[in-house]
Amino acid sequence: MLPTENVMAGPQGEALASYIQAKQAASPIRTFRNMNHTQPPPRTAATQPESALGFQPRNRDAWRVLGRLITLTLILLLPQINQGLNGFFQRISTSASERDRRASQIPAPLHVAGNQLLNSVNRPVLLRGANRSGTEYACINGPRVSDGPSDVQSLQAMRAWGLNAVRVPLNEDCWLGINGVAIGGAVYRIEVKRFVLRILAAKMYPIIDLHISAPGGRKAVSQQSMPDEDHALAFWRSVGRTFGHNDAVIFDLFNEPFPLHNAGSIAAWQCWRNGCVETAEGSLPYRAAGMQSLVNAVRSSGATNVLMLGGVQFSNSLSNWLSFLPKDPLSNLVASQHFYNYSGCDDLACWNTTTARVAARLPVIAGEVGDTDCTISNTARILQFFEQHRISYLAWNWGTNFGCQSLIQGYDGTPTQPYGQWFHDWVLHAIGANIRARPLSTYFNNVGVVADGRQVTCGFDDQSYCYSNNALDSSGLSFGASILFNHSRFSWHTQAGMKDNVVAAGQTVTISPILPGATVLNIIGAATHGPARGTLLLRYSDGTTKSAPVDFSDWTLLRDNAPVEPEPGNTILAKTTFRDKSDGTTQRFATYIYGISIPIDKTRTLVSVRLPILPQAINSPQLHIFALQTARA
Repeated sequence: MLPTENVMAGPQGEALASYIQAKQAASPIRTFRNMNHTQPPPRTAATQPESALGFQPRNRDAWRVLGRLITLTLILLLPQINQGLNGFFQRISTSASERDRRASQIPAPLHVAGNQLLNSVNRPVLLRGANRSGTEYACINGPRVSDGPSDVQSLQAMRAWGLNAVRVPLNEDCWLGINGVAIGGAVYRIEVKRFVLRILAAKMYPIIDLHISAPGGRKAVSQQSMPDEDHALAFWRSVGRTFGHNDAVIFDLFNEPFPLHNAGSIAAWQCWRNGCVETAEGSLPYRAAGMQSLVNAVRSSGATNVLMLGGVQFSNSLSNWLSFLPKDPLSNLVASQHFYNYSGCDDLACWNTTTARVAARLPVIAGEVGDTDCTISNTARILQFFEQHRISYLAWNWGTNFGCQSLIQGYDGTPTQPYGQWFHDWVLHAIGANIRARPLSTYFNNVGVVADGRQVTCGFDDQSYCYSNNALDSSGLSFGASILFNHSRFSWHTQAGMKDNVVAAGQTVTISPILPGATVLNIIGAATHGPARGTLLLRYSDGTTKSAPVDFSDWTLLRDNAPVEPEPGNTILAKTTFRDKSDGTTQRFATYIYGISIPIDKTRTLVSVRLPILPQAINSPQLHIFALQTARA
């Protein structure tokens, strides 16, 4: 609410006072006494008119006294009347800009407390979002500030995914209007500000990121190894003045530093914090601004926003982040780390020794997470770790022109397969929302069967081993073969070299066909790296849910290179005598495919099942599913 002012002090108050005075002057008694005519003759009791209340006035002086009392009462009540009408006039006179300001404050302001991001009522906030690329490159040559829509509808599509944060990459030259960019200066800044206000109004947290920069008179068209002293300090002072009034906006000071030719040395960290003369990527030497200078620039503008600082080696390394942490008078700093399938820190050991260590001291936001190989292998592993350690993350990228790195096929939020679909489902599961189930085949993300002698991408486990199509043919599982298992009849539609199974990671799968009165859910699959155990979430047509354990045996029936018996409840459906490798060779190694049955409530109708969410670290057990179906057993 806006502060209430005395309505009598302004033009509206003067109008209200005149109105009340006019009403007082028009009272029946005052009007009668000022009429320029003789008094009417006295009336007798017989001719006296009856009042509206049903009694006869007998004394005009009494009525005059009553009128004066009413007038005095109105005067005494005037402050209360003013106060009530004040709120009314304030509401109807609120300007469009004021409404925008109120809307922009929908997400609560953020601050750092220990290793958590807290809002204004000191509740922890975990960011799950996406990068909205376009504002960092489209402005260079125009004709628009961004690539793709930045309207309310496109943001509502992001919100429908359960996202609560949007990282907005900016271009240094476009923001400052220098070096001959097509769209820059005030035009660019106004459009970015409007976009940020729309993000806030959509109940998401904006993250402003200095993404593209260049020193001197060179046009900012690509990533630099470090921010330049020529423009970066001016950029952040200006951004601080623009958004510093709203602590729901986060500042990411520089995208992916890689000083001293992408070194991870102490010298690189010193450059990261204090600046240095930089010549990375064969560029002409320029004076790089360190993170301390950027922090100082933001704070000199009066901005109190939370600041993100990405580590070295393209923000993937946090090895010495705590040791070289800049000083902030507000202690409002968080670490930023980027993770891709090609990143150096890509296993659980590294995450525990760097990411988790920093996250125990200060908040960590993974500013970019993604896969460039059209799989979800990296994303599935790292996001499980983030949720366990309460680390915020933003996927790259909410756009349609980034190939395998695109989350969406269209700005209406239609997800790509499998990357976008998986991330969509993951976030909605993480926030506890119901999601639309999909057929199992739409989730297939793994090639399990290949033809002998073919060099193909094959990775049923992490060592590039797969089932042999020829060996499966010999065991009775040729393409189109019928498999009868516990009253379910499956058709084996696996073709060599095609994605034919899904690695379980929380996907929600439709049951097809839906079978009322079914008593079991039958599943065909196998595990890698030992037996895989997890929990299914069964959803019935009446909206009820129930958890059920699932346990698959390793596809080789080996543990520590010694043979073992199948896990309880596992039925061997097929056995081969050898397996294939992605290089086209074979290996004498028995492999198996199993069937398991999960009891279900026959008084309800099963319509979907959510697959288990298993740890996705390298060499951890993984559950592969080829098919599932209900049956009346």
